Amino acid sequence: LQEGIYSLAGFPGDVVFEDPTPSAGEPAGLRLADGIPILEESERASITRVLKIGSAARDIQYLRDVGCDSLYLSSVFESAGAIIEKFHNDLLDMERRAELELLTGATSLELALRSWETVLPEASDCIRGAFEQKLSGPDVLKYIQSRSSLSLSNPAVVKMYRLLINGCEATTRAQLLSWLLYGHIIDPNEEFFIEVDHGQVPRVCEERLPVWMGSKNAHDLLYAGQALAKMRQCRHKIKIDLGQHVNEVVAAGSDFATGIAVSRLKNKISKEVGTLVQPGSIRELLSSIRDYPLLGRGLLWDMFIEEVDKSSNIEAGIRVAEELGFEDVTFSSFNGVTSPCLSPQWPLSEVV
Repeated sequence: LQEGIYSLAGFPGDVVFEDPTPSAGEPAGLRLADGIPILEESERASITRVLKIGSAARDIQYLRDVGCDSLYLSSVFESAGAIIEKFHNDLLDMERRAELELLTGATSLELALRSWETVLPEASDCIRGAFEQKLSGPDVLKYIQSRSSLSLSNPAVVKMYRLLINGCEATTRAQLLSWLLYGHIIDPNEEFFIEVDHGQVPRVCEERLPVWMGSKNAHDLLYAGQALAKMRQCRHKIKIDLGQHVNEVVAAGSDFATGIAVSRLKNKISKEVGTLVQPGSIRELLSSIRDYPLLGRGLLWDMFIEEVDKSSNIEAGIRVAEELGFEDVTFSSFNGVTSPCLSPQWPLSEVV
């Protein structure tokens, strides 16, 4: 029994040896020592199952030790470590129960095999696939989710994939919260969908969007972070539980649900911004729209158009807009309706 437990955990012994000729770039697997008599076919089948699980456990540990540059894949490795820890605890419990004669050694071994013979090889194959493809950022999550969708009939495997997905989401959650709280992100390998370069205007990188987030929601989160940064500059005490809102955004799971979660966050920020913004003249309105792009197409925008109409001085509006950093400013009026067109450093077409 003890030899079987060691083999399940991925350690060689007297009966199970380390494979001396593994494939290039792979850790050594396990194989049965030569000359071991197999009396029954059932024993041969059990040992084959043991070797499969043990090799998978070794492979997962190997990948964790090797590591990678991607924060997202590294978080998956850590989640896999939790799976291995649970596996080892199960083996220790199995050994304890066998020693107390609560179960026979054969029964204990069979229980362990049934519990883990699908989960560990599947986890190993998934993690190694992501590692060999050198996936990073949202591609890691997309890959894991696509694999998990093929295993919905096995609750144990579904639970395993949920742990791996949680690892990816934890990284997204930490980066998004950092953006909203501090206006910067720890992203050494450029995996997060908001890019923040020193001296450059933050922007959304469409190619890095998670599968559950569309461009509009990503831009709203970009503008939300900018609005919060402006409030911090004004020494405004922000009274928003950003952690709760970030959890809702990351856990949404679809672009539609994400939109609802993002809208809740926008509404909270809008209320706080409203205590700082004092709209009035064309200059004040344009300043607010520039500083708080999150609100650029809402009430402030309507008030700005109304003010331009009221003043009947389109040239003054153009001059003020250019002074505030807007480019290619034009105004047109048709049937008494003024239609301004501004090109600031953020795309108005993306703001709601």
